[in-house]
Amino acid sequence: MDRNSQRGLRLVRRARRSGRTRMDALRVTVVLLWLWVVPARVSAGDCTADMELGKRIALGNETVATCPGFDRDGDGRVSIDELLAAGRAPEAQIPPAAALTSTAPAILVGSISGAPGQQVSFSVTLSTGGAIVAGTQNDISFDPNSIPVAAIANGKPDCHVNPDINKNGTSFAFRPPGCSGSGCTGMRALVLALDNIDPIPDGSVLYTCNVAVAPGAVGGDYPLTISGVILSSPQGVRVDGATGTNGSVTVSAGTASCAGDCNDDGLVTLGDVVTVINLFLRKEPISSCSAADVNQDGRVSIGEIVRTVNVLLGNLDCTVPPPDTCGNGIVDTGEDCDDGGTCIGGSNAGTACTAENQCQGDGVCTDGANASRACTFASDCPGGSCRHCVPQGGDGCAANCTSESAVPLNLVPGVVDQNGISVKSGTSGAVVHGDALTIPLPLTGAEAVVVGKPRNGSIPMVVPADSVQFPQIDVSGLACSCVRGVAAKTCGGTTFTKTGELAKDCTPGYSNNGDAAHDGPCPANLPCTFIHGAGNSAAGALDCDGRAGINLLVTQDDVDGSCNPGPCSSPPTRTTSGQGGPGSGVLLTSTSIGTAVGACTASFCTDADAFSVRGVIGVLPLTTGAAQGEFSNANGIPDDTVCECATGDPACSASLCIQPVTVQGAQLTCDNLSNGLVSGATLVGAFTFPNVPIVGDSVVTTVFVVE
Repeated sequence: MDRNSQRGLRLVRRARRSGRTRMDALRVTVVLLWLWVVPARVSAGDCTADMELGKRIALGNETVATCPGFDRDGDGRVSIDELLAAGRAPEAQIPPAAALTSTAPAILVGSISGAPGQQVSFSVTLSTGGAIVAGTQNDISFDPNSIPVAAIANGKPDCHVNPDINKNGTSFAFRPPGCSGSGCTGMRALVLALDNIDPIPDGSVLYTCNVAVAPGAVGGDYPLTISGVILSSPQGVRVDGATGTNGSVTVSAGTASCAGDCNDDGLVTLGDVVTVINLFLRKEPISSCSAADVNQDGRVSIGEIVRTVNVLLGNLDCTVPPPDTCGNGIVDTGEDCDDGGTCIGGSNAGTACTAENQCQGDGVCTDGANASRACTFASDCPGGSCRHCVPQGGDGCAANCTSESAVPLNLVPGVVDQNGISVKSGTSGAVVHGDALTIPLPLTGAEAVVVGKPRNGSIPMVVPADSVQFPQIDVSGLACSCVRGVAAKTCGGTTFTKTGELAKDCTPGYSNNGDAAHDGPCPANLPCTFIHGAGNSAAGALDCDGRAGINLLVTQDDVDGSCNPGPCSSPPTRTTSGQGGPGSGVLLTSTSIGTAVGACTASFCTDADAFSVRGVIGVLPLTTGAAQGEFSNANGIPDDTVCECATGDPACSASLCIQPVTVQGAQLTCDNLSNGLVSGATLVGAFTFPNVPIVGDSVVTTVFVVE
């Protein structure tokens, strides 16, 4: 029993002992009720008077259960508007609202530059859009391995509120709650005062944060991605329509001014060459000689070794080329053109851009093992980079900001081998490898590849969808197949999600019951966007100095038999390996394969075909290296693996597999591609195809040999 209750009971006893009148007893009873009820009412709100507790809940350092009174809307969390509502004095004077402007209220994260090992600061600014704002809340995510927000001695973010805005209650915390070191991938900021509800002036810097650029950070742009933006009025009412604008940290390639000069002494020595070779072999981290990574792609290529050797021999100038600025909308030195880029992967995917911070949310891995996969940080893209504003070709200006030209590609017609289960070496075709049946599909036809010029060691390529002309394919009179190039679109514009699954298709006609006039449905935060650029069915690059990860392997498991009827419970797994020599390349293609039962007719495989007979869109990487595929426990049969079997069978026990089903490509030099000399070039691919009609779970290999 609390103190007031005890006082009340003492009053009752005294009234009884003194023999007071009924009216006196009534008065005592009223006092008793006041002593019990009013304190109870105050107790329920006592914790909401503790604003420090409220801030800890809003920052995620305490649970809402600690003081449910802060959670006014009952959504299980506490935000800045609820804090201000709890802390506002009833007699506080609320300033009149200003006229709203056409600009939505927003929190803007600044963009900065720094070198590896350097500490730099970014500012966060408020644009009120005419609203009266007394408090703000937002989260910022960052790459914890390359550009972490620095921590102070107590483990909190090294961020500081702007003293001019008089918000002495401002607090910061790392996210997720309880994290430390590289486990912290973001931070939360609450900007408020404990003693006033004064409006924050439009254009004010809210706070600044220090970033500790990692000594081994690879040169490039790293996003500071804002989310969870909440603005509150002095009354504790949330301001509608508040948004955020991302910032970025541009990390330079370091202080070295000479390609291969690992100790920055102005000379390239034999020891530097040995270090560069070790970097190529991945025996040392790239941070041990950032000057060797001339094109700042996070790895050392054969071409960069050759460059270092030539600098040692005096055959090349020592200077490292400046960072690439292609995509900024300005024709810089070394560029023929620059029409900017397109936001890919985030909530404004598909919009034009000229800088990383103009794109909201995630980006896309532009190279490496996770190429075309959605990403948030550079660490999501081993061997590549996470870009948000991506230059794309096909409009006359290539993805490397050079002028484009079209090169016709005519395929060597496919010929079925004498066994009737494959296509002859040196000819074009696809083969469907099932566990009991193998079906060869010889290919003929042509397409055009639109190429840029060599720049920074590579030549970008795209294939216009309307240039893909493959005649219908007769499958032994039993069926007729039609292969089409498709200008595919997905929700967000990436091929794969961050977890490696195929992104949701939203291509008109294919994804929305044949409606070719409209995009298919997508979440609001992932707009429908072209994968390869408008009108293109493929995009990629030929690397003049060699390429890491040139060999492709796709595997899948149907251990539970879920692929029939589908969907499969286990998605395919894709890995890359190997180092390709000069003239290695990868082309990511989007095609659909439609099939009609019976012999081919003139009415099939035309533009008049209904989308229901065009098949689904498949995204297939083609490589000049090796492409392999393997399907384990095919059709739910234990230890039944589609592979290259020692017994010569199409499927066997995993212990009898020599290797996955394999096809081999062939390189093409950059000089020959630039001059339109493409004869002999061979691109190959492999993918798993669950539940193929008649055949079942299969591996499909493709070979395109150019005449």
